[in-house]
Amino acid sequence: MALAAHVVVDQPSITAYGTAATTIFGQMSTELTTLISDVVEVKYEAPTATQFKRETGNLAVAFANALHKDMNAMAASVTAAVTSIAGAFDATSVTIEVANKAITAPSVPETTTIDLETAGLIALKDTVDTRFKAIIGFLVDHKDALDKTIWEGNAKERAKGEVNTLTTHSTQQCEQAQKDIKAFIDTQLDNVSITDA
Repeated sequence: MALAAHVVVDQPSITAYGTAATTIFGQMSTELTTLISDVVEVKYEAPTATQFKRETGNLAVAFANALHKDMNAMAASVTAAVTSIAGAFDATSVTIEVANKAITAPSVPETTTIDLETAGLIALKDTVDTRFKAIIGFLVDHKDALDKTIWEGNAKERAKGEVNTLTTHSTQQCEQAQKDIKAFIDTQLDNVSITDA
């Protein structure tokens, strides 16, 4: 005997969500690649600065690719839920595009130049904060976009639960990566201070 259920799916609402999610994930990808460029291209030159840029760039890349996995998992969760309903009621599924290309850091050439201007590093800390604030904001925007869809039923609740879990995980990754990158910058600033003492 079938259990009572109430399923509501407003097709235009789901389509609008797919468009919004694609846009949001695209904005997140842009912020991630820009963050990596900010770190690698900061005005700060020395043989040790080259290593700093490479290590910090690699840290940012590892974070970016991990976040991309969460973005793909969010898209897959919602797509699977909507596709299941669409198949049962001859409706259209949802399309959510997430860039699948792995993010890489720009190459950092070796240098013999020494230009240890700390202003660039200090400004970089603020830039890092700005980038991560934007990324976390996009995570919230995506969750809100899913919440606002005109879609009721167990499938949506499952998708929401999975997206909420992934959003929490992604936010924690953001906070840890932000902390780690700024710690790298602080260590470099301390090294310059010791050198110039």
